Order: sequence, then structure tokens, then C-alpha cells
Amino acid sequence: MVDTGWVRVFADLENRFAVAQYEEIQAEAAEVALAEQGRVSWLTRITPGSETTLVTGTQRITGRVQRTAASWILVSAREADYLVPVSAVKTITGLLGPGSELGKVQSKLSLGTVLRETMRFGGAIAVVDCSGGIWRGKLAWVGADHLDIDSVTVPYAAIDCVRLGR
Repeated sequence: MVDTGWVRVFADLENRFAVAQYEEIQAEAAEVALAEQGRVSWLTRITPGSETTLVTGTQRITGRVQRTAASWILVSAREADYLVPVSAVKTITGLLGPGSELGKVQSKLSLGTVLRETMRFGGAIAVVDCSGGIWRGKLAWVGADHLDIDSVTVPYAAIDCVRLGR
């Protein structure tokens, strides 16, 4: 016959071990979740189709995200479409969830590539620089790190946003 005192002792030990193991697993899971969160870029949390407000150095743009890439975000606002360099974004609302990695095309589609396509179609644009200056006209040149709009050269680093005509 088994002593019920020992049964209770072993049951209690097993119970305490199970609780400790559960707590350890929970702590590890929380640590892993925080580590994963630390690897997520804000840009990958932008979901095309979502409503957002981007604040740059001189602009507040509210609209629907159309596309994102590694160096730019395209937002369709009520009055126009805006091409915003990622480096110009100061704050953003509307980020949803943990995000997902940019695809190969998105990660390689540069600001210059999009601006060259805009130049090819010849539409009128307005370039807003980081000091609030606005340059209107058609793109005359799109280089590796700058654009010319009429007779003004604007380095990409100075672009706050590009307002695309529609």
C-alpha cells in the first residue's frame, strides 16, 4: 500500500515544477517577442491602402498609402498625390501590425527611378524642399542624387515631398 503522504508530496512537487516550467516558457516567449519587435522597421509596418498622416519638415499630408519602397512612400491625398522620401518623414500615423519585409522590387525601386518615370511622362509637379521652398514645373533632369525642375537643381536630400499633378 502506498503512503498517501508521499503521493501528496510528489504531486505537490510535480505541480510546482509544472508551474515553474510554464512561467519560464512565458518569460522566454515575451523575451522573443520583444526581440522580434526590435527587428521591425517602421517602413515595413505601412500597409498600402491604409489611411495615414505623414508629417515632414514642412508638410502635413493626409491620405491613403498607394505604394511604399525602401526610399519613398506614395500617398494619395484629396488634392494630389505625394511622393515622400522616407528620410523626410518626421512622424506618421496609421501603422498597422508588425509589418512584413519589402519585396525585391520594392527594395530596389529608388526615388530616382520613380522621378525618371515621372519625367518621361512629362507631367507638371511641385517639389517642396526642406526649407519650404516650392519649385513648380516639369522635370528637366533626374540624376543619381538630384533633380532639375526647370532651371533649379534640388538634391534628393533636400526634398521634403514631390506633389504629382492629377
